[in-house]
Amino acid sequence: MTAPFEDAAQLAVTGPQHVIAPLAHVAAEEAQRDRQATDALFLTFNVDLAYLETRLLGLCRAAGAAVTVIADADAWSPDVRSVRFAGRHYHAGLVATTHAFHPKLTLIAGPERAVAIVGSGNLTLGGWQYNAELATVLLANRTSAPRAMADLRDLLGSLSAVARLDPLSEQALSRCSRHLDELLHAADVIDTGHRLAASWGGRLIDQLPVGPVDELLLSAPFHDPAAGAVRAVLGRLQPRTVWLAVQPGWTAFEPASIASVLDAYNSATDADVRVVRDEEDPAGGRYRHGKLIEWTSGGSRRALTGSPNLSVAALLRTAGAQGNFELAVVGPVAGSLFPPGVPVNLREILGRVVQSEGASTDLGTPIITAVIDRDGGVTIHLARVRWSVEIEMSHLTDQPDRWHVVGGVVAGSETADIDLDAAGGSRIRLAWTNVDGVRGWSAVQFITDRRAALTRLGPSERRSRTQRSLPSDLWGDDPSFLSAVMGDLSAIASELAARRSGAALASRSGSAQDEHVVGSNDDHHLEPWLWIQSETLARLGPGLASYALALPSLGAIDSWVPEWIDTVVPDDVPGLDEDTADNLAETISDGPADATDPIDQRSDDEYLRTRRRTWCQNAARVAPTLPVELRLFVLRVTLRFWQAGNWQDDDLQPLRLVADLVRGLTPEDVPRQLAARVGSLSAVAVALVRGSVDLGAYNERTLLYNELARSAGRLLADAEPDVTALYLDTLVPGTKIDYWLGEIDDCRDAALSDDPFGDVDDILALDYTVARPGVRMLQLEGNLTNPAQRALEVIGQVEDRTGVAVWASNPKGDWALVVWRKPDLVTVSRTGSTRIRWRHQRLTGIVGPASLARQTRLGDSQSIYDIVTRPKFWRTDDAAAVLESVGITDPAPPVI
Repeated sequence: MTAPFEDAAQLAVTGPQHVIAPLAHVAAEEAQRDRQATDALFLTFNVDLAYLETRLLGLCRAAGAAVTVIADADAWSPDVRSVRFAGRHYHAGLVATTHAFHPKLTLIAGPERAVAIVGSGNLTLGGWQYNAELATVLLANRTSAPRAMADLRDLLGSLSAVARLDPLSEQALSRCSRHLDELLHAADVIDTGHRLAASWGGRLIDQLPVGPVDELLLSAPFHDPAAGAVRAVLGRLQPRTVWLAVQPGWTAFEPASIASVLDAYNSATDADVRVVRDEEDPAGGRYRHGKLIEWTSGGSRRALTGSPNLSVAALLRTAGAQGNFELAVVGPVAGSLFPPGVPVNLREILGRVVQSEGASTDLGTPIITAVIDRDGGVTIHLARVRWSVEIEMSHLTDQPDRWHVVGGVVAGSETADIDLDAAGGSRIRLAWTNVDGVRGWSAVQFITDRRAALTRLGPSERRSRTQRSLPSDLWGDDPSFLSAVMGDLSAIASELAARRSGAALASRSGSAQDEHVVGSNDDHHLEPWLWIQSETLARLGPGLASYALALPSLGAIDSWVPEWIDTVVPDDVPGLDEDTADNLAETISDGPADATDPIDQRSDDEYLRTRRRTWCQNAARVAPTLPVELRLFVLRVTLRFWQAGNWQDDDLQPLRLVADLVRGLTPEDVPRQLAARVGSLSAVAVALVRGSVDLGAYNERTLLYNELARSAGRLLADAEPDVTALYLDTLVPGTKIDYWLGEIDDCRDAALSDDPFGDVDDILALDYTVARPGVRMLQLEGNLTNPAQRALEVIGQVEDRTGVAVWASNPKGDWALVVWRKPDLVTVSRTGSTRIRWRHQRLTGIVGPASLARQTRLGDSQSIYDIVTRPKFWRTDDAAAVLESVGITDPAPPVI
């Protein structure tokens, strides 16, 4: 049961924004930890998306809310180099109007609570932190709600009837209105004296009382040039005392017009009229952006605050009829909100004059109000398309100045359906050439991926236990935690399979599917891996998601960031570095030291060690169904459990698991954005396996490594030293990092060269004299009792190559040559003074030189793979041709 508010005065409070602290209210909702919020709605004139993403987005999403921003189309001018998550983690829709879409509202609503902040500040750094703003906060839960929330419900419900909105923006308004309605039906609705009014419901001046009143105090950053709004307010309230605050250098007004209006009112009423200079000096103070009409009557003090300036378009006209879209609060105030200042002669002040407020500077400029994905393409919502225009697109991963034409629309179009393959967050703009040959472009809009933008984190009781975990929890003594992680991985795999199935079905049928089934059925397509990162963050939480996605840093998940992204956080702004959009309003540390340092679990209880081994086996079986990113997670955990000593040193199982996981990372499955991550972790895995085998020995362990190294060659080409060092840091002691980096370089060089013996000859040189007669040839000499057998074993180590030859000899003069040109294996040997013996075998099926060497030692016994000659072991033209194919005409060993 929701607790009632202790004091009805808590339900609605108006005051300076630094006292109301909107950011603190958003953080307080997230701090409830129940993720009950379903929607976060922002109405604003201007918007700084970088500020939204840096300060508010993480809080809202952590509270459980899907985020929608609705702003003025003419004020829209995003800095694309500082925008990371538009279209993917939130939706931005625009309103194109002949005047201004000017309301300032923050609303976070859900079935249990709602917080609404109606103020004067835009959704920008200045509007939320720098400027002197005014705001009213409204709080409601299922027990108590202010009557003003009912006004807000009705105003949101009616906005879409007046403003042309895109479908996602309209749906967000409808959801929010419904949430408020449900709360109001459950709660005790209390009249706090506050009422909300909007210009799309009527003229705002009609919300003011009809005078006379005792005192009137006015302050606003903008006045219409003729001071018509001030004249009308004076005429309606008929104050006995008038105070007007101005901020020279910042307040936009015409001093002569306001002076004339005030003088005329003074002359007609003999009222006391005073003008004060705001004490906030533009040379070093804050911009006074708060809008205030405050009056006293009968000992009570009330005010109209919110978005409307002292202008005709804001106060005297309705939206859609030459008026702005404005949102205001009328209610009691505990103390005067009028800014302090000193009296000044208005005629001695120069105003910052503007000609109009809110009207579009170029009504002929085409505008994109929203771009929303659909099956197979996007729907572009347009306004003011008065001539034919081209549509240009820049992919999410492209540099922002890289554009290409994807279509066009004719004059008068309000929507355009374009078939294209693009991820959420990709950029769209309009382009045209005017009659003078000058090229023009509209402001950029971002493609909204409906599924990603509207995905919200559910209530905590339905979340996995991993949601607030850290990587250190993986290595603890609670094996059930690993089971929880596996459950989340399986759920993600199932969801991805469903998405692919839906996309494939839509592709086959050519018909629209459920709006939630979008995206490619291709694992390396851009959209799926972006979705996977968001889904992993949603299920595993920020602390564990970064480790699960094999990100070297264990800090809060940053999702994917384009290489060209700018960080627009000034170093000299205090407090801006305290949180980011991705840390979800809490500090996610790297956890205790054992989250990153190598660990030793050899002395742990055998039950725990068994459970860890079992988890790795099960995860390896599930891995082929997982996306690439989460296969990396399974590999990363398996490597750490192996290096921590959860298997006996002679156990081959961890090597087999690691080899299977690395081989599953085929380059075709790896998105290019992840290539360095995949290549670096694969290189670490290969090097660790290499370090656990004796390459000079001929056994299953060595063969397993050789096969792994060859199969991982293309992956290792993308390894980067800095990334491999960060991965190694969790697996080996810090004093050994340089050694292992050297081992990785050796593995990488061998993989990238065309030398089939590049990883073998150095090891053989420890026991034999080794020479390289050719790139694909190797010669060794030493104390060999059976040169033919040893040569065959070496060939077995490189059997995935074809056209390779190995000589082996001993000081007694015994020698052998083995040539492998798949499927032909030719062995030429001589022992003592006997004649040279030729043996030609054709290997089929799964049998190769390595398995043949393990089955039997070469001798006179006949094999089912032998091509029998008469006389036996005689040279044939076919056998000689095999040698000639690798450049050998004389089988005798070259002189070393």
